[in-house]
Amino acid sequence: MTTLYQKAAKQNCAPALKTLAFMYMQGLGTEQDVPKGFDTLVQAFRVMPDYSLEDVIWRIENNENYKKYSLKAKIEDYKEPHRQRFQITDSSDEDYIAEKFKFFNNIYQLYLRDGIGSMYSWRRPTWSCVLGETIGEISSLKERYYIKKAIQSYYKSMTLLSYYYKGEAQDIAQAQLWRKYAITMGQLPFENYWPGYPPLKE
Repeated sequence: MTTLYQKAAKQNCAPALKTLAFMYMQGLGTEQDVPKGFDTLVQAFRVMPDYSLEDVIWRIENNENYKKYSLKAKIEDYKEPHRQRFQITDSSDEDYIAEKFKFFNNIYQLYLRDGIGSMYSWRRPTWSCVLGETIGEISSLKERYYIKKAIQSYYKSMTLLSYYYKGEAQDIAQAQLWRKYAITMGQLPFENYWPGYPPLKE
């Protein structure tokens, strides 16, 4: 699996670079190599910059556990482009349809966009749980969404995936595993970030 990502990374494929960095940092499918993982993250940022990835790089660079590696990233200031505010009287058909999909995402709690509702900031269960389903279709969709984001090295997505396993899925082993991954990638280990969790084994 690592070789597959390495081949894609050689083509400067940003998602492959981010996943490969995650694997190096965690020692998944390869020996743990923090400097190599860090350099791969920086390379991914140069190919496809974004604020969240810049935050991950900064967290790792300043992590006390990694001081021995003297990690330094020289990355330029980056300004993320933002979409213009939607105006129904001045929009294309495509913009109108996209805005309606965003509305239905909110109503049905699919939340497939960052920054909207429970999939990003609120730890509220999906309607699958509200309706009494142990793991419903929307819950599994939520899990797949989080995994897709988490393996791209984003510690916030790993944290939310851990919350999902602890809460909706009731799988404390998976919750602890992704908690460990999140902390490795820069999430803070303090108890207030992990409410109700048992101690993390070394």
